Amino acid sequence: MKLIPDNALNKAVEAHNNGDLKNAEFIYRTILDSNPNQPDANHNLGILLVSINKISDALLFFKKAIKINPNIEQFWLSYIDTLIKENNFDEAMKCITMTKEKGFKNKFLSDLSQKIHDEIKKNTPPQSLQNTLLFYYQNKNYLDAKKLALDLTKKFPDFQLGWKVLAVIFKEYENFSEALHANEKAISLDSNDYLALNNLGNIFKQLSRFDEAKHAYKKALNIKKDFAEGYYNLATMLYEIKNNEEAEKNFKKSISINPKFKDSFYNYGIMLIELNRLDEAEYNLKQVIRIDPNKNQAYNSLSNIYTKSFKYDKAEIIMKQAIDINPECSESHSNLGLIYKKIGKLDKAISSYKIAISLDPKCSENYNILGLIIRDLGDLEQAKQNFKTAIDLNPNYEDAYYNLGVLYFEKGELDRALINYEKALEINSCFDLAHAGIGKILAKQGKNKESLIELQKGNGVISFDVDDQFSAN
Repeated sequence: MKLIPDNALNKAVEAHNNGDLKNAEFIYRTILDSNPNQPDANHNLGILLVSINKISDALLFFKKAIKINPNIEQFWLSYIDTLIKENNFDEAMKCITMTKEKGFKNKFLSDLSQKIHDEIKKNTPPQSLQNTLLFYYQNKNYLDAKKLALDLTKKFPDFQLGWKVLAVIFKEYENFSEALHANEKAISLDSNDYLALNNLGNIFKQLSRFDEAKHAYKKALNIKKDFAEGYYNLATMLYEIKNNEEAEKNFKKSISINPKFKDSFYNYGIMLIELNRLDEAEYNLKQVIRIDPNKNQAYNSLSNIYTKSFKYDKAEIIMKQAIDINPECSESHSNLGLIYKKIGKLDKAISSYKIAISLDPKCSENYNILGLIIRDLGDLEQAKQNFKTAIDLNPNYEDAYYNLGVLYFEKGELDRALINYEKALEINSCFDLAHAGIGKILAKQGKNKESLIELQKGNGVISFDVDDQFSAN
Protein backbone atom coordinates (compact mmCIF):
# COMPACT_ATOMS: atom_id res chain seq x y z
CA MET A 1 0.00 0.00 0.00
CA LYS A 2 1.39 3.37 -1.01
CA LEU A 3 1.99 5.80 1.86
CA ILE A 4 -0.19 8.91 2.07
CA PRO A 5 2.13 11.96 1.63
CA ASP A 6 1.36 13.41 5.10
CA ASN A 7 1.94 10.05 6.76
CA ALA A 8 5.13 9.61 4.78
CA LEU A 9 6.40 13.00 5.93
CA ASN A 10 5.70 12.07 9.56
CA LYS A 11 7.64 8.83 9.13
CA ALA A 12 10.54 10.70 7.53
CA VAL A 13 10.62 13.21 10.40
CA GLU A 14 10.50 10.37 12.95
CA ALA A 15 13.40 8.57 11.27
CA HIS A 16 15.30 11.87 11.00
CA ASN A 17 14.81 12.63 14.72
CA ASN A 18 15.91 9.10 15.65
CA GLY A 19 19.14 9.47 13.69
CA ASP A 20 18.15 7.02 10.96
CA LEU A 21 19.38 9.40 8.27
CA LYS A 22 19.55 6.88 5.45
CA ASN A 23 15.91 5.90 5.81
CA ALA A 24 14.81 9.51 6.39
CA GLU A 25 16.57 10.66 3.22
CA PHE A 26 14.99 7.84 1.24
CA ILE A 27 11.46 8.83 2.40
CA TYR A 28 12.04 12.56 1.81
CA ARG A 29 13.22 11.84 -1.73
CA THR A 30 10.33 9.45 -2.34
CA ILE A 31 7.91 12.21 -1.33
CA LEU A 32 9.64 14.69 -3.64
CA ASP A 33 9.60 12.23 -6.53
CA SER A 34 5.82 12.24 -6.37
CA ASN A 35 5.43 15.86 -5.27
CA PRO A 36 8.52 18.02 -5.97
CA ASN A 37 6.76 21.07 -4.49
CA GLN A 38 6.26 19.68 -0.99
CA PRO A 39 7.93 22.55 0.99
CA ASP A 40 8.56 20.73 4.30
CA ALA A 41 10.17 17.75 2.55
CA ASN A 42 12.47 20.12 0.64
CA HIS A 43 13.42 22.00 3.80
CA ASN A 44 13.90 18.92 5.97
CA LEU A 45 15.98 17.19 3.32
CA GLY A 46 18.16 20.30 3.24
CA ILE A 47 18.64 20.08 7.02
CA LEU A 48 19.59 16.41 6.70
CA LEU A 49 22.08 17.09 3.91
CA VAL A 50 23.77 19.82 5.95
CA SER A 51 24.32 17.24 8.73
CA ILE A 52 26.16 14.92 6.32
CA ASN A 53 28.20 17.77 4.81
CA LYS A 54 26.40 17.88 1.44
CA ILE A 55 26.11 21.65 1.67
CA SER A 56 25.70 22.53 -2.01
CA ASP A 57 22.79 20.11 -2.37
CA ALA A 58 21.26 21.36 0.89
CA LEU A 59 21.26 24.98 -0.35
CA LEU A 60 19.31 23.95 -3.45
CA PHE A 61 16.59 22.32 -1.36
CA PHE A 62 16.38 25.33 0.98
CA LYS A 63 15.99 27.65 -2.02
CA LYS A 64 13.29 25.38 -3.43
CA ALA A 65 11.38 25.40 -0.12
CA ILE A 66 11.54 29.21 0.03
CA LYS A 67 10.39 29.51 -3.57
CA ILE A 68 7.41 27.26 -2.86
CA ASN A 69 6.45 29.06 0.34
CA PRO A 70 8.43 32.26 1.07
CA ASN A 71 6.32 33.02 4.13
CA ILE A 72 7.80 30.28 6.35
CA GLU A 73 10.40 32.01 8.49
CA GLN A 74 12.24 28.81 9.42
CA PHE A 75 13.04 28.14 5.76
CA TRP A 76 14.84 31.47 5.57
CA LEU A 77 16.67 30.93 8.88
CA SER A 78 18.01 27.53 7.77
CA TYR A 79 19.08 28.92 4.39
CA ILE A 80 20.80 32.00 5.84
CA ASP A 81 22.58 30.05 8.56
CA THR A 82 23.97 27.61 5.99
CA LEU A 83 25.10 30.47 3.73
CA ILE A 84 26.99 31.99 6.67
CA LYS A 85 28.69 28.66 7.42
CA GLU A 86 29.83 28.58 3.80
CA ASN A 87 31.21 32.15 4.05
CA ASN A 88 28.66 33.34 1.49
CA PHE A 89 28.13 36.51 3.48
CA ASP A 90 26.84 38.72 0.65
CA GLU A 91 24.01 36.36 -0.22
CA ALA A 92 23.22 35.87 3.49
CA MET A 93 22.92 39.66 4.00
CA LYS A 94 20.65 39.96 0.95
CA CYS A 95 18.39 37.28 2.40
CA ILE A 96 18.27 39.01 5.80
CA THR A 97 17.25 42.24 4.06
CA MET A 98 14.53 40.37 2.18
CA THR A 99 13.16 38.84 5.39
CA LYS A 100 13.00 42.26 7.02
CA GLU A 101 11.09 43.57 4.01
CA LYS A 102 8.63 40.73 4.53
CA GLY A 103 8.11 41.92 8.08
CA PHE A 104 9.92 39.07 9.87
CA LYS A 105 11.19 40.29 13.25
CA ASN A 106 12.55 37.08 14.74
CA LYS A 107 15.41 37.57 17.20
CA PHE A 108 17.33 34.87 15.32
CA LEU A 109 17.58 37.17 12.32
CA SER A 110 19.38 39.75 14.45
CA ASP A 111 21.60 37.00 15.80
CA LEU A 112 22.41 35.90 12.25
CA SER A 113 23.34 39.46 11.29
CA GLN A 114 25.73 39.57 14.21
CA LYS A 115 27.05 36.13 13.29
CA ILE A 116 27.98 37.41 9.83
CA HIS A 117 30.05 40.23 11.32
CA ASP A 118 31.71 37.79 13.76
CA GLU A 119 32.52 35.27 11.02
CA ILE A 120 34.02 37.97 8.79
CA LYS A 121 36.31 38.95 11.67
CA LYS A 122 37.25 35.33 12.40
CA ASN A 123 38.22 34.70 8.78
CA THR A 124 37.73 30.91 8.91
CA PRO A 125 37.10 28.45 6.06
CA PRO A 126 33.60 27.41 4.98
CA GLN A 127 32.05 24.85 7.33
CA SER A 128 31.89 22.21 4.59
CA LEU A 129 35.67 22.35 4.19
CA GLN A 130 36.16 22.18 7.96
CA ASN A 131 33.89 19.12 8.04
CA THR A 132 35.83 17.54 5.18
CA LEU A 133 39.09 18.11 7.02
CA LEU A 134 37.70 16.47 10.15
CA PHE A 135 36.39 13.56 8.09
CA TYR A 136 39.82 12.94 6.56
CA TYR A 137 41.56 13.26 9.92
CA GLN A 138 39.14 11.09 11.92
CA ASN A 139 39.35 8.35 9.27
CA LYS A 140 43.17 8.54 9.34
CA ASN A 141 43.34 9.68 5.73
CA TYR A 142 46.38 11.74 6.67
CA LEU A 143 47.57 12.40 3.13
CA ASP A 144 44.38 14.21 2.11
CA ALA A 145 44.01 15.78 5.55
CA LYS A 146 47.52 17.20 5.37
CA LYS A 147 46.99 18.55 1.85
CA LEU A 148 43.71 20.24 2.79
CA ALA A 149 45.01 21.58 6.13
CA LEU A 150 48.06 23.12 4.42
CA ASP A 151 45.79 24.79 1.85
CA LEU A 152 43.36 26.09 4.47
CA THR A 153 46.02 27.44 6.83
CA LYS A 154 47.63 29.23 3.89
CA LYS A 155 44.34 30.90 2.94
CA PHE A 156 43.15 31.33 6.53
CA PRO A 157 46.25 31.76 8.75
CA ASP A 158 44.12 32.03 11.92
CA PHE A 159 42.32 28.73 11.31
CA GLN A 160 43.27 27.01 14.56
CA LEU A 161 41.78 23.60 13.77
CA GLY A 162 43.95 23.39 10.64
CA TRP A 163 47.10 23.96 12.66
CA LYS A 164 46.04 21.37 15.25
CA VAL A 165 45.46 18.77 12.56
CA LEU A 166 48.80 19.54 10.94
CA ALA A 167 50.57 19.18 14.29
CA VAL A 168 49.17 15.70 14.86
CA ILE A 169 49.85 14.56 11.29
CA PHE A 170 53.44 15.87 11.29
CA LYS A 171 53.95 14.02 14.59
CA GLU A 172 52.62 10.82 13.01
CA TYR A 173 55.13 11.28 10.17
CA GLU A 174 57.86 11.94 12.81
CA ASN A 175 58.46 15.41 11.38
CA PHE A 176 58.74 16.83 14.88
CA SER A 177 60.07 20.27 13.99
CA GLU A 178 57.06 20.95 11.75
CA ALA A 179 54.74 19.39 14.33
CA LEU A 180 56.14 21.70 16.99
CA HIS A 181 55.73 24.77 14.77
CA ALA A 182 52.11 23.89 13.91
CA ASN A 183 51.18 23.12 17.50
CA GLU A 184 52.71 26.33 18.85
CA LYS A 185 50.77 28.26 16.19
CA ALA A 186 47.55 26.56 17.32
CA ILE A 187 48.22 27.51 20.95
CA SER A 188 49.04 31.09 19.99
CA LEU A 189 45.54 31.29 18.50
CA ASP A 190 43.91 29.79 21.61
CA SER A 191 46.09 29.59 24.72
CA ASN A 192 43.31 27.79 26.64
CA ASP A 193 43.02 24.88 24.22
CA TYR A 194 43.89 22.00 26.54
CA LEU A 195 43.92 19.50 23.66
CA ALA A 196 46.56 21.53 21.81
CA LEU A 197 48.61 21.78 25.01
CA ASN A 198 48.30 18.02 25.47
CA ASN A 199 49.51 17.48 21.89
CA LEU A 200 52.40 19.84 22.58
CA GLY A 201 53.35 17.66 25.55
CA ASN A 202 53.27 14.59 23.31
CA ILE A 203 55.61 16.25 20.80
CA PHE A 204 58.06 17.34 23.50
CA LYS A 205 57.96 13.78 24.89
CA GLN A 206 58.92 12.38 21.48
CA LEU A 207 61.81 14.85 21.37
CA SER A 208 62.91 13.73 24.89
CA ARG A 209 62.36 17.29 26.10
CA PHE A 210 60.74 15.96 29.24
CA ASP A 211 60.65 19.11 31.38
CA GLU A 212 58.85 20.98 28.61
CA ALA A 213 56.51 18.03 28.09
CA LYS A 214 55.66 17.97 31.80
CA HIS A 215 55.00 21.73 31.76
CA ALA A 216 52.66 21.42 28.75
CA TYR A 217 50.72 18.50 30.28
CA LYS A 218 50.31 20.31 33.60
CA LYS A 219 49.14 23.45 31.84
CA ALA A 220 46.49 21.41 30.01
CA LEU A 221 45.41 19.83 33.31
CA ASN A 222 45.14 23.22 35.00
CA ILE A 223 42.65 24.22 32.31
CA LYS A 224 40.70 20.93 32.36
CA LYS A 225 41.08 19.18 35.68
CA ASP A 226 39.05 16.10 34.70
CA PHE A 227 41.13 15.38 31.60
CA ALA A 228 41.85 11.66 31.99
CA GLU A 229 43.99 11.43 28.85
CA GLY A 230 46.18 14.29 30.09
CA TYR A 231 46.93 12.50 33.37
CA TYR A 232 47.61 9.31 31.40
CA ASN A 233 50.05 11.03 29.04
CA LEU A 234 51.82 12.67 31.98
CA ALA A 235 52.00 9.28 33.72
CA THR A 236 53.55 7.52 30.71
CA MET A 237 56.12 10.30 30.36
CA LEU A 238 57.05 10.11 34.07
CA TYR A 239 57.28 6.32 33.78
CA GLU A 240 59.63 6.71 30.82
CA ILE A 241 62.02 8.86 32.91
CA LYS A 242 61.72 6.39 35.84
CA ASN A 243 59.81 8.75 38.12
CA ASN A 244 57.61 5.83 39.09
CA GLU A 245 56.11 7.37 42.22
CA GLU A 246 54.69 10.37 40.35
CA ALA A 247 53.76 8.17 37.38
CA GLU A 248 51.69 5.96 39.66
CA LYS A 249 49.77 8.94 41.08
CA ASN A 250 48.85 10.09 37.58
CA PHE A 251 47.87 6.62 36.37
CA LYS A 252 45.54 6.36 39.37
CA LYS A 253 44.13 9.83 38.74
CA SER A 254 43.35 9.04 35.08
CA ILE A 255 41.62 5.81 36.12
CA SER A 256 39.61 7.55 38.85
CA ILE A 257 38.28 10.00 36.23
CA ASN A 258 37.65 7.30 33.62
CA PRO A 259 37.24 3.82 35.19
CA LYS A 260 37.08 2.31 31.67
CA PHE A 261 40.43 3.75 30.53
CA LYS A 262 41.96 0.47 29.38
CA ASP A 263 45.27 1.97 28.18
CA SER A 264 45.85 3.51 31.59
CA PHE A 265 45.15 0.20 33.35
CA TYR A 266 47.43 -1.58 30.88
CA ASN A 267 50.45 0.70 31.11
CA TYR A 268 50.07 0.98 34.88
CA GLY A 269 50.11 -2.82 34.96
CA ILE A 270 53.28 -2.94 32.85
CA MET A 271 54.99 -0.51 35.23
CA LEU A 272 53.95 -2.64 38.22
CA ILE A 273 55.45 -5.74 36.54
CA GLU A 274 58.78 -3.92 36.25
CA LEU A 275 58.51 -2.97 39.93
CA ASN A 276 57.83 -6.65 40.71
CA ARG A 277 54.46 -5.79 42.27
CA LEU A 278 52.91 -8.71 40.49
CA ASP A 279 49.61 -9.01 42.39
CA GLU A 280 48.77 -5.37 41.67
CA ALA A 281 49.88 -5.76 38.07
CA GLU A 282 47.63 -8.82 37.72
CA TYR A 283 44.64 -6.81 38.99
CA ASN A 284 45.21 -4.00 36.47
CA LEU A 285 45.64 -6.33 33.52
CA LYS A 286 42.48 -8.20 34.48
CA GLN A 287 40.68 -4.84 34.42
CA VAL A 288 41.90 -4.34 30.85
CA ILE A 289 40.44 -7.71 29.84
CA ARG A 290 37.18 -6.87 31.66
CA ILE A 291 36.89 -3.63 29.68
CA ASP A 292 38.10 -5.10 26.38
CA PRO A 293 38.13 -8.93 26.24
CA ASN A 294 39.83 -8.74 22.82
CA LYS A 295 42.91 -6.75 23.88
CA ASN A 296 45.54 -9.36 23.10
CA GLN A 297 48.46 -7.53 24.73
CA ALA A 298 46.77 -7.80 28.14
CA TYR A 299 46.64 -11.60 27.90
CA ASN A 300 50.30 -11.74 26.91
CA SER A 301 51.36 -9.50 29.78
CA LEU A 302 49.18 -11.40 32.27
CA SER A 303 50.79 -14.61 31.08
CA ASN A 304 54.21 -13.06 31.73
CA ILE A 305 53.16 -12.36 35.33
CA TYR A 306 52.16 -15.98 35.85
CA THR A 307 55.40 -17.15 34.22
CA LYS A 308 57.44 -14.91 36.54
CA SER A 309 55.51 -16.37 39.49
CA PHE A 310 56.10 -19.94 38.22
CA LYS A 311 52.34 -20.37 37.79
CA TYR A 312 52.78 -22.12 34.48
CA ASP A 313 49.33 -23.75 34.44
CA LYS A 314 47.66 -20.32 34.65
CA ALA A 315 50.07 -18.88 32.10
CA GLU A 316 49.25 -21.67 29.64
CA ILE A 317 45.47 -21.18 30.10
CA ILE A 318 45.72 -17.43 29.54
CA MET A 319 47.80 -17.83 26.38
CA LYS A 320 45.39 -20.37 24.97
CA GLN A 321 42.57 -17.89 25.59
CA ALA A 322 44.56 -15.21 23.77
CA ILE A 323 45.11 -17.54 20.80
CA ASP A 324 41.39 -18.41 20.71
CA ILE A 325 40.62 -14.67 20.49
CA ASN A 326 43.28 -13.94 17.88
CA PRO A 327 44.91 -17.01 16.29
CA GLU A 328 46.95 -14.72 14.02
CA CYS A 329 48.93 -13.09 16.86
CA SER A 330 52.54 -14.24 16.61
CA GLU A 331 53.41 -12.99 20.10
CA SER A 332 50.77 -15.21 21.72
CA HIS A 333 52.16 -18.33 20.04
CA SER A 334 55.75 -17.44 20.98
CA ASN A 335 54.72 -16.77 24.61
CA LEU A 336 52.98 -20.14 24.73
CA GLY A 337 56.14 -21.70 23.27
CA LEU A 338 58.21 -20.08 26.02
CA ILE A 339 55.91 -21.54 28.68
CA TYR A 340 56.26 -25.00 27.14
CA LYS A 341 60.06 -24.52 27.06
CA LYS A 342 60.12 -23.70 30.77
CA ILE A 343 58.06 -26.75 31.74
CA GLY A 344 60.09 -29.05 29.49
CA LYS A 345 57.47 -29.72 26.81
CA LEU A 346 59.98 -29.06 24.08
CA ASP A 347 58.07 -30.63 21.18
CA LYS A 348 55.10 -28.37 21.94
CA ALA A 349 57.46 -25.42 22.35
CA ILE A 350 58.94 -26.05 18.90
CA SER A 351 55.47 -26.31 17.38
CA SER A 352 54.39 -23.01 18.95
CA TYR A 353 57.50 -21.16 17.80
CA LYS A 354 57.12 -22.50 14.28
CA ILE A 355 53.56 -21.14 14.17
CA ALA A 356 54.82 -17.81 15.53
CA ILE A 357 57.48 -17.66 12.81
CA SER A 358 54.95 -18.50 10.09
CA LEU A 359 52.84 -15.55 11.28
CA ASP A 360 55.78 -13.18 11.64
CA PRO A 361 58.77 -14.40 9.60
CA LYS A 362 60.81 -11.28 10.41
CA CYS A 363 60.87 -11.65 14.21
CA SER A 364 64.51 -12.49 14.98
CA GLU A 365 63.83 -13.37 18.62
CA ASN A 366 61.64 -16.32 17.68
CA TYR A 367 64.40 -17.87 15.57
CA ASN A 368 66.90 -17.35 18.39
CA ILE A 369 64.75 -19.08 21.02
CA LEU A 370 63.78 -21.85 18.62
CA GLY A 371 67.51 -22.36 18.04
CA LEU A 372 68.08 -22.73 21.80
CA ILE A 373 65.33 -25.34 22.11
CA ILE A 374 66.60 -27.33 19.14
CA ARG A 375 70.18 -27.09 20.46
CA ASP A 376 69.00 -28.55 23.79
CA LEU A 377 67.54 -31.47 21.82
CA GLY A 378 70.96 -32.05 20.24
CA ASP A 379 70.29 -30.94 16.66
CA LEU A 380 73.21 -28.51 16.43
CA GLU A 381 73.02 -28.03 12.67
CA GLN A 382 69.37 -26.98 12.72
CA ALA A 383 70.01 -24.79 15.76
CA LYS A 384 72.86 -23.10 13.91
CA GLN A 385 70.59 -22.26 10.99
CA ASN A 386 68.07 -20.63 13.32
CA PHE A 387 70.75 -18.51 15.04
CA LYS A 388 72.06 -17.41 11.64
CA THR A 389 68.56 -16.49 10.46
CA ALA A 390 68.09 -14.41 13.62
CA ILE A 391 71.35 -12.57 12.84
CA ASP A 392 70.38 -12.05 9.19
CA LEU A 393 67.15 -10.42 10.36
CA ASN A 394 68.87 -8.38 13.07
CA PRO A 395 72.64 -7.90 12.54
CA ASN A 396 72.87 -6.26 15.98
CA TYR A 397 71.35 -9.19 17.85
CA GLU A 398 74.03 -9.83 20.48
CA ASP A 399 72.26 -12.83 22.07
CA ALA A 400 72.09 -14.67 18.75
CA TYR A 401 75.83 -14.13 18.17
CA TYR A 402 76.53 -15.37 21.70
CA ASN A 403 74.35 -18.46 21.28
CA LEU A 404 76.00 -19.24 17.96
CA GLY A 405 79.36 -18.89 19.71
CA VAL A 406 78.31 -21.36 22.40
CA LEU A 407 77.20 -23.81 19.72
CA TYR A 408 80.57 -23.61 17.94
CA PHE A 409 82.35 -23.99 21.29
CA GLU A 410 80.37 -27.16 21.99
CA LYS A 411 81.35 -28.47 18.53
CA GLY A 412 85.02 -27.70 19.27
CA GLU A 413 85.20 -25.01 16.54
CA LEU A 414 86.96 -22.50 18.77
CA ASP A 415 87.92 -20.00 16.07
CA ARG A 416 84.32 -19.63 14.95
CA ALA A 417 83.15 -19.46 18.55
CA LEU A 418 85.64 -16.64 19.19
CA ILE A 419 84.47 -14.68 16.13
CA ASN A 420 80.87 -14.76 17.35
CA TYR A 421 81.71 -13.87 20.96
CA GLU A 422 83.74 -10.92 19.72
CA LYS A 423 80.89 -9.84 17.46
CA ALA A 424 78.54 -9.88 20.45
CA LEU A 425 81.00 -7.68 22.34
CA GLU A 426 81.21 -5.23 19.44
CA ILE A 427 77.51 -4.72 19.88
CA ASN A 428 77.59 -4.70 23.70
CA SER A 429 81.00 -4.32 25.32
CA CYS A 430 79.49 -5.13 28.74
CA PHE A 431 78.11 -8.51 27.67
CA ASP A 432 79.45 -10.61 30.59
CA LEU A 433 78.65 -14.01 29.08
CA ALA A 434 80.57 -13.19 25.89
CA HIS A 435 83.64 -12.21 27.95
CA ALA A 436 83.32 -15.46 29.90
CA GLY A 437 83.00 -17.41 26.64
CA ILE A 438 86.23 -15.90 25.33
CA GLY A 439 87.86 -16.69 28.66
CA LYS A 440 86.93 -20.35 28.28
CA ILE A 441 88.38 -20.45 24.75
CA LEU A 442 91.65 -18.88 25.93
CA ALA A 443 91.79 -21.37 28.82
CA LYS A 444 91.49 -24.26 26.37
CA GLN A 445 94.29 -22.70 24.32
CA GLY A 446 96.52 -22.53 27.41
CA LYS A 447 96.51 -18.70 27.46
CA ASN A 448 95.95 -18.55 31.18
CA LYS A 449 96.64 -14.86 31.89
CA GLU A 450 94.52 -13.65 28.98
CA SER A 451 91.81 -16.09 30.00
CA LEU A 452 91.84 -14.78 33.56
CA ILE A 453 91.34 -11.20 32.36
CA GLU A 454 88.34 -12.15 30.21
CA LEU A 455 86.81 -14.30 32.93
CA GLN A 456 87.09 -11.46 35.40
CA LYS A 457 85.33 -9.17 32.93
CA GLY A 458 82.65 -11.80 32.59
CA ASN A 459 82.32 -12.39 36.33
CA GLY A 460 83.41 -15.96 35.70
CA VAL A 461 84.04 -18.51 38.45
CA ILE A 462 87.64 -19.72 38.43
CA SER A 463 89.08 -22.72 40.30
CA PHE A 464 92.80 -23.54 40.52
CA ASP A 465 94.37 -26.98 40.86
CA VAL A 466 97.70 -27.89 42.46
CA ASP A 467 99.52 -27.69 39.14
CA ASP A 468 98.49 -24.04 38.76
CA GLN A 469 95.99 -24.98 36.10
CA PHE A 470 92.47 -23.51 36.17
CA SER A 471 89.08 -24.12 34.71
CA ALA A 472 86.22 -21.72 34.11
CA ASN A 473 82.62 -22.40 35.01
